[in-house]
Amino acid sequence: MQQLTSTSRILVVEDDESTRRPKKDCLQLLGEIRGNPHSKHIPFVLMSDAMDEVLERKAYCIGADACVMKSSELLPFTKAIRRAFAAHP
Repeated sequence: MQQLTSTSRILVVEDDESTRRPKKDCLQLLGEIRGNPHSKHIPFVLMSDAMDEVLERKAYCIGADACVMKSSELLPFTKAIRRAFAAHP
């Protein structure tokens, strides 16, 4: 990963659909981002169409800033983004 400046405003929104990719799932990606000193400050929102308690707990333990159920409603997603940026001022 490239080093980011302190003024960079980036948000990672990971859709758990990526678990269908053979190389890496959403929790592995989150772990890599949180484990890298150059990217651990980046807000991370996990979005899922099948969010369950187990996935949510794992994501928060690894370092997700917010988890949100995939929906056509914008408000929950907007709140999740606000929480993520608030965690990384």
